[in-house]
Amino acid sequence: MRALLDILLNAGRGMVDETGFHLALIRGAWRRTVGETIDSKTKITSWSGRTLQVVCADRTWQKQLDLLRPEILRKLDCLGRQAPLDIRFTVENDPPRPKRIRGGRPKNISQSRKAQTSVVKKSTVSASRKKRVK
Repeated sequence: MRALLDILLNAGRGMVDETGFHLALIRGAWRRTVGETIDSKTKITSWSGRTLQVVCADRTWQKQLDLLRPEILRKLDCLGRQAPLDIRFTVENDPPRPKRIRGGRPKNISQSRKAQTSVVKKSTVSASRKKRVK
């Protein structure tokens, strides 16, 4: 398999669309490696250096494929010298995630709790002072 791929990659050198030729070979290897289900939910967008850029259908697929990355890379090692060393998974049309506030609470809730806490502390202190005075 490696020898055949090396022959094909060498044959593609000097072609007008050499990058497209290499991407087509990688897409074929990707399909064979991950299977039809994962292939239908992903799309290889680029192959820069030894890094493969893969767009996933949604965040769930991205997370699961991130977990499978080592196994996929091991299987793609059959490509020999052309095997990717890393895979970057992104999500197509990914809306930005809402920013988390420190502590995980919205500001207005944490501020109101601080205010409630300070009121409780003041009332406790004043009650204990009244007891001492009497």
